[in-house]
Order: sequence, then C-alpha cells, then structure tokens
Amino acid sequence: MSKKILLYTLCFLFLTSCVDRKYEDGLTINKIENGIIYTADERQIPLKPKGYENATVIALARHTEAIPDQENPGLSDQGLERADRLAAVLLPLGIQEVYMTSLKRTIFTARPLAMPNNIKVFTYDTSEYEKVITRIMDNYSGQHVAIYGHSNTTPAIINLLIGEEKYVDIPHDEYDNLFLVFHNGEDSEGITDAIVYQFKY
Repeated sequence: MSKKILLYTLCFLFLTSCVDRKYEDGLTINKIENGIIYTADERQIPLKPKGYENATVIALARHTEAIPDQENPGLSDQGLERADRLAAVLLPLGIQEVYMTSLKRTIFTARPLAMPNNIKVFTYDTSEYEKVITRIMDNYSGQHVAIYGHSNTTPAIINLLIGEEKYVDIPHDEYDNLFLVFHNGEDSEGITDAIVYQFKY
C-alpha cells in the first residue's frame, strides 16, 4: 500500500469515527451497552455527553399503545411488545427508581423494566411534577431514573427539568419517543444546566 493510499485510508477512518459519534434528534436506538448508545444507522454515541459525565440521567417515555375505547385501558398486543422493547433499551442504564402515574397503560408500560429487576417504583399524580423532580434531585443525583407518562405529562416534565418551555404535547399516534435528560443541577444564579437527547426506540 502506497503512502498516499494509507493517508487517504487513515483520513477516511478518522472522519467516519467522528460521524459515528455524532448525536442528532430522532435517531433510533438499537441498544445501550458499556456506556455507548448504538443506533440503527450504526452510530456509536457516548451515553454521557461531554460536560455531563456526572449528570443525573432521567429517561422519559410516554406509555405504549393502549387498548382503544376503554375508560382506563391496559395495553394492546402492540403496546405490550413495545413496552418489552423499551425495557430492554433502558435496562443497561442501571435505573435506580421508576416513576409512573396510576393509570393502567402507564403501569403496564413500566412493569417489564421495574418488576423483573426489583426496581423501586414511585407513583405520581399529574399535578406533582415538581415533587417528582425534587425527589430525583434529592435522592438520585448523579444516578439514572426513568419516568413513564403521557403525551402531555412527558413534555411538561422535560420542560420543568430544563427550565424552558421547549417541548409540546406528543402527537396522539406517536409511541416510540425516548427522551434522555442529562441534568447537572443549577448554577449559583439558579440557571439550570441540562440538555435533552430525543431518540426513537
């Protein structure tokens, strides 16, 4: 191999490795393993962004597909399958506590992660967002937790976590969003230091 070809090869590998580690909204997660997020387009993204190596990680997801036309429905077959998929994605994070509402569709979405792995569960009311965030920051700073919610509660909690009104209600027919909030807390002036990764799963 000539020196010129070798140089081109090394440059290509370097550029490819940089692209592989680049995050973009909407990437689909295949798995999380050893601190690396593996995506469907074969990217390998560090779980903790630079500057957030010691951050509290809050994973947030809406409940999966529910049985239609019921007052307090459980999950459809598709919803049960997706809940298992979500649990498989989140398990390697080492989730310390799971938060969910008292509705069946949220409980059944959280169950595949929480029950087999003996993860503590905290049930919250939709008026208790601040209470949930305070509990996380007081008890799980620097650790990983998961919040299961609804099309309106999930973005509302994210907005509180990041200190700005950025996220709107999730469309009714979207069940595959997974948000990872990396939270460093607040600075001396009370300004929140947090970023959000938004994936599909």
